[in-house]
Amino acid sequence: MTISVADLIAAIPPDDDEEVREPLPALAHDPELQRVFAAISRRPVPVGALRRLWSLGGLQAQLAVAYGAYWVKGWFQNADARQRSLLETHVRAAVRLLSTMTYLRGTIMKIGQFLANVPDVVPDQIAEMLSRLYYQAPPMHYALLREHVHSELGADPEELFGEFDPTAFAAASLGQVHRARLKTGEEVAVKVQYPGIAQTICSDFRTLHALVLPLRLSKNWDNFKDQTADIRAVLERETDYEQEAENQRRARSLFTESDGIVVPRVFDRYCTKRVLTTEFIEGVHPPQWMKTNPPQELRDHFGALSYRAIWRMFFSGRSNYVDPHPGNFLILDDGRLAMIDFGCMRPYNDDEWDFCRQYRWTLLGREGYPVERLVRRGCMFKPDEAVDADQMRVIMEYNLWCWEPYLHDRVFDFGNGGFLRRGLDLLSEASKKRYTRGMPMVPLVSRQYFQTYSLMYLLRARFNVKRIGDEEARATGWDEMESS
Repeated sequence: MTISVADLIAAIPPDDDEEVREPLPALAHDPELQRVFAAISRRPVPVGALRRLWSLGGLQAQLAVAYGAYWVKGWFQNADARQRSLLETHVRAAVRLLSTMTYLRGTIMKIGQFLANVPDVVPDQIAEMLSRLYYQAPPMHYALLREHVHSELGADPEELFGEFDPTAFAAASLGQVHRARLKTGEEVAVKVQYPGIAQTICSDFRTLHALVLPLRLSKNWDNFKDQTADIRAVLERETDYEQEAENQRRARSLFTESDGIVVPRVFDRYCTKRVLTTEFIEGVHPPQWMKTNPPQELRDHFGALSYRAIWRMFFSGRSNYVDPHPGNFLILDDGRLAMIDFGCMRPYNDDEWDFCRQYRWTLLGREGYPVERLVRRGCMFKPDEAVDADQMRVIMEYNLWCWEPYLHDRVFDFGNGGFLRRGLDLLSEASKKRYTRGMPMVPLVSRQYFQTYSLMYLLRARFNVKRIGDEEARATGWDEMESS
């Protein structure tokens, strides 16, 4: 019997000495999580490839054994008991996944964040638990943080700032954030990177290359290397907070007060490659905001603002905002939207930028650019290279899915989960059939589409996508460039 990753995640059985309780409406294992988080906060991030691979292998083995036990136990339970057991197993699986991912952090945590943000990939209980990876991961111990800040800025936090909260209010894959007040009075958010996190990216990519060693024998190996090198470069830049500060300053310059989109100010005096200090913005992340049951009008409003912000970064910033997940947005009481993280950005080179313009023009039905020729260019096929008809079908359907909300001048309803599932099915089919050849930017562009549409789905937003995209394109002169 073949067990897939989804199977392994599917369930962990209740302990034999525990009675089966009623299904959990939410994740009610906070005491256990607190014990897990407390232990992790005192442990340094594992850097070596072997140690990280060992942790992942141990997790996989635990889940596999547990799934087998659950499967056997199900033979002796009625349908109601199996359902209750299944919900309990999802919770325990989530705790184990969360524990391992928060210990490893870095690339592994980003995978968990992605799983949490895309519906129907993992059970709801696991997705809810993994969503904590956006801003509720266990922070490093304060003694370690103080030492790290002193090394970066030359003094302890209590000396540098008028006030500094020793308890992190957010912690995620690369660092944790503390609220503070400058001696000049400004309230700020101080992001401090976990020591050694940059080295984990190298370790994880060495492991990835070792795991896919058989691909060396395939014709797509060189393309795979180019794509993974592109992802690695973006992740490595994300660990440079001076680069993130520059990204944030540039993003801030793209928006005006009338846009209703806020980018916090950067305080350069308190920034290094491992520490980033920005204006503190008071707001609520979309998942918490949705729990207040906001009216459809407001969901549409913030969905449209989020979409405009992402595409402003593209059209005017000439960059891919790779990680538009809910943890990077804040909904403000006055109706504005704040973007608070600009580490995961990917600029486009001239050839890619030209391709993007032609891509948009072609899919919008302009004459002069045959769709198949453009798709072949994006997949890096040679002009005379034979391409299997099924491969071209899957690639074309996926491309049209990515642009489906943009192709019609009408309101698009993102509340329909079938749209996202269809995209996931196409991506899964392409991966299984190894239809993954493409320009180096393709994996991160795909990630941006899924993260954007998942955010819109979370908000259950409805708005005219094409109208916003066309407005942003016209503001940068793309229509003039296309018609010239």
